[in-house]
Amino acid sequence: MMKLQFKTVTALAAASALAACSHMTPRYGMSPANIEAIHQAAGATPQKVSVGDFTAWQPNVSSFICRAAGGVGTPDREPFATYIQHALVDELKVGGVYASDSPVRIDGRLDHIDFNSNIGAGKWQIDLTVTGPASGAVVLHETYEFSTNFVADRACEQVAAALQPSVQDLLGKLYASPGFKSMVSGNK
Repeated sequence: MMKLQFKTVTALAAASALAACSHMTPRYGMSPANIEAIHQAAGATPQKVSVGDFTAWQPNVSSFICRAAGGVGTPDREPFATYIQHALVDELKVGGVYASDSPVRIDGRLDHIDFNSNIGAGKWQIDLTVTGPASGAVVLHETYEFSTNFVADRACEQVAAALQPSVQDLLGKLYASPGFKSMVSGNK
């Protein structure tokens, strides 16, 4: 009986270790191209904006299992929606259009996020809906492709590393949209 309990505990511990995030995505680093796009959208007299909480189709998801190599997760185990929200705030601050008390508020909903780590098909897929006053909904879809590896551990490292540039590209699409320009342009 004791051996059976020991084997059960050992199996549960191994399963728990596999489910833990063993591959963390990098902290978000701002894109110079995105900062320039914010400046261009805002024009000479920018309207300051605030950012509300970002929701998600599936709240509090901060990691996914990657093959048999463990999880791929965000830094500090923050939900993916929060990771994107913080990335947006950081870039808006550096772009000179963010004010936490602005009544012009940008809200977001992470409609889908997932990845594929298969060889020859590595990609992150992100769908985000952003709304603001008088701009309607800006629906964004990003498919960011990257190379992967046959070795599971290496492929999952590549998945984790590719989240940051996929979010940069996603936010770049937001900044290029007419809806974003109407949010931050002082020319109403």
